[in-house]
Amino acid sequence: MRELVKKYLHQRVLFYTTRDTARLAKSNADTTELQNEMWSAVRLGVGAQLDAVRALAISGMNEVLNWQG
Repeated sequence: MRELVKKYLHQRVLFYTTRDTARLAKSNADTTELQNEMWSAVRLGVGAQLDAVRALAISGMNEVLNWQG
């Protein structure tokens, strides 16, 4: 998950620093793919019971994705 978050952060920085429309479109596509990978990773980690740590991780990730501009 840590590597996915690093890649996600990198894509968000690219999104706000590029002026190239092709790179912007690629960044958006890569960001969407990373979001899907992060949600898959969270879902795989959630078993039958949702413990407090996993719930906190899911909540935090949801906040990050909701604030994406």
